[in-house]
Amino acid sequence: MAFDKLDVSELAATRVVALPPLARVGHVAAVLASCGHASFPVTPDVEEALDSGGSFELHGVVRRSTLVALLSRRAGLFAARPGDAPPPESASIPTTQAARLALLDGLASRPIKIPRPAEAATLASLTDAERSLWLDIRPFMRRAPFVLPATASVARAHRLLSSAGAACVLVGAARPRVRGVLTRKDVTEENAEACLGAKAAAGREGAAG
Repeated sequence: MAFDKLDVSELAATRVVALPPLARVGHVAAVLASCGHASFPVTPDVEEALDSGGSFELHGVVRRSTLVALLSRRAGLFAARPGDAPPPESASIPTTQAARLALLDGLASRPIKIPRPAEAATLASLTDAERSLWLDIRPFMRRAPFVLPATASVARAHRLLSSAGAACVLVGAARPRVRGVLTRKDVTEENAEACLGAKAAAGREGAAG
């Protein structure tokens, strides 16, 4: 099978359309209008991502449907103060945890693929004032996207895209740096509960100190 004879690096696009964690609404709208990608990597190195063959620091991945839903609801938008970096605390994101969870639940129930006429209507409804605002993508992106080493087989990528429902798989270094290892024993409910208990105890001790 051809999939078994190719590495993912041989098929992967090297000019990647990405978005910064904090982006102008007008820029996000322009990116959505200019390409049909289902997902976008989130990185401060947008130019490096678009540079063929260049590598970039990955912060997460955001779905197209999420961006359209945010723009439709005008959620996550904020104005920058003169002379300052865009302050995320001024974003129109609910201040209470319950309200934030409700917003995220609403975004989670969105259709995976928003009809193009509805998307076009959302983009067209943005005023010039709204396009000059900023969008904080960070609370809505997936921080642990699928990343395969450059030497992984295309067959492995195909299985991942087919079985996990991922919109895209990112291709990284052939020899990635590793910080740990997980086994099936580590991800049992009992071990997770014990870890949470230890974490809570450590937090209480830190607060007391």
